[in-house]
Amino acid sequence: MVDNNRNELQIAKEQANDQLELVVDIFRHGARQAILQNTTGPLENHGKAQLYNLGQILRQRYVVENKLLNEQFNQKQIYLHSSPVQRAQESLKWMLVGLYPSDQKNDENEKIVLEGTKQELPPIKYNQTDQIIKDIMNQKEQIIQQNSQVDFNLINHGEKVKTEKKEDRFYHYYKHCTFTILCQTLIKNSDKYFKIVSKVKESYVKLVKFFNEQEFIKQQNYQFNEDKPQFQTLSRFLDYYACTSNKGEHVEIYTPQIQEQLRYLKCSVQDMIFQHDDIQKLSISEHLINFSKILTKKFKNKQQVPEKDLKMLLYSCHDRNLYLLMSALISQKSKSLLGYSYYVPPFASQLQFKIYSNKKFQQQKQNTKELYNDLNQLHIEMSLNDQRLLWKGFNKYRITLQQFIHELIPQVSFNEEEYEFICKQSQQFNQKHQNIKEKKHKDNNIMETIKVKAK
Repeated sequence: MVDNNRNELQIAKEQANDQLELVVDIFRHGARQAILQNTTGPLENHGKAQLYNLGQILRQRYVVENKLLNEQFNQKQIYLHSSPVQRAQESLKWMLVGLYPSDQKNDENEKIVLEGTKQELPPIKYNQTDQIIKDIMNQKEQIIQQNSQVDFNLINHGEKVKTEKKEDRFYHYYKHCTFTILCQTLIKNSDKYFKIVSKVKESYVKLVKFFNEQEFIKQQNYQFNEDKPQFQTLSRFLDYYACTSNKGEHVEIYTPQIQEQLRYLKCSVQDMIFQHDDIQKLSISEHLINFSKILTKKFKNKQQVPEKDLKMLLYSCHDRNLYLLMSALISQKSKSLLGYSYYVPPFASQLQFKIYSNKKFQQQKQNTKELYNDLNQLHIEMSLNDQRLLWKGFNKYRITLQQFIHELIPQVSFNEEEYEFICKQSQQFNQKHQNIKEKKHKDNNIMETIKVKAK
């Protein structure tokens, strides 16, 4: 059992001698439109405000107070990355407007009315705020670029993996790995899965009847099937509630009982899908490969490389990305304390990593003119929305960078060669065993089922 009081005291003692070296911010996009209404789920205007405000917080902490970053944007200091999905790309852009606002200011007291909600948004070059709704939709790219120091051509959408599907490294790549798709299909045909879904059938039927009567569903020429509950449909119902409630709207059909059942289903099925180590590894390896490469180049390389100047890494992604990373990296105790936020972090949530060196070590480094090199002299902490998390396998709030890169990451992910080999093999396997997808089975050990079929 962890002595948290001792842990807190130890951290306080260490922080007195800390020198912040790098901040990694992996954040979920802002509030978006419900997928039931818009299949792409673009950002709501108050979702843009959420990310702008988050950028302002980062500016106060790391430009004004800590002075980790320069006052003016320096592309050498910040690594920018977004998933290829529009709402994630826009979230990164709006955050950067807050982090590095343009020097050209308008009236600071100006409030812009967006969709009936007053939001403190970046100063925008328009005199009449009654035009802003039309303008922000028609000219959002120009508005963002006019009000930020950042050249958005710098934003990296990920290296491409060597597979037929050229998808971004950080956007749910597990969805495009045929091996993982097959595993998920087998899970969704298992007895355990159907038992979980059957527990929420009553709520499912109520929601189906409600939504089939809604005008925006009728306009899509689509009707939900009452007879056969589907996890994807139930997830969309839960998603609709999250999006509307975030705007302060009340939808009467979502009683506390229905909310509880939907969340139970989401958590249970998510645990089932990603419970096996190999599936979890496939889901996060791309991200951790990229992450560890950058950290190693910055802190381990004796030569002066571009990564040496990095002070912040910003990744704009999705709730599932945060869930998968926490599933692999944090202790069971931290998962329990987070509750539902572990499974579905709120809009604009940030999973943050901070890397520190000791000030004494920093002085030695300057005296010897060496660049880090000793990963045991660097420590890393992790938090979700400023709530510190315990590292899996260590039950500590901070571990050395050596432990993170060379002990924890190899345990929870594949290396680059293994990952690409597995994905390549999975395509061949999937072509040979298409018939497995349609078969219902009782074997709870999905991986063993596949191994048997593969022989």
